[in-house]
Amino acid sequence: MSYFSDKLVALRKERGMSQQVLADKTGLSRSAIGMYETGKREPDIATLELFAKLFNVDMNTLTTGVSVGDSELNELLETLRSREDMRMLFKLAKDATPEDVRSAVKIIEALRND
Repeated sequence: MSYFSDKLVALRKERGMSQQVLADKTGLSRSAIGMYETGKREPDIATLELFAKLFNVDMNTLTTGVSVGDSELNELLETLRSREDMRMLFKLAKDATPEDVRSAVKIIEALRND
């Protein structure tokens, strides 16, 4: 499943809606809602706008989890986009345990202090 799929399910459930209620509110079929939620179908821009308006969130929140006003995360995303070395570091750390990350941070801090 994609981030969008997971977020759509979470938003729908937070509001106590069934797939059919969401379908009725959006004018989409229940089948389409099910396909979006399982990741078998990706929304176009118009459908993203529809969900964003209905759930009162911005489209970035639906697709990336980062809202427009989240400047620190936006800065981090821009760094990941622009620096291959940071992408490589993130890929290596992505599946690390919190303890592994703390150890890596200590190592990087020690290297910076040399």
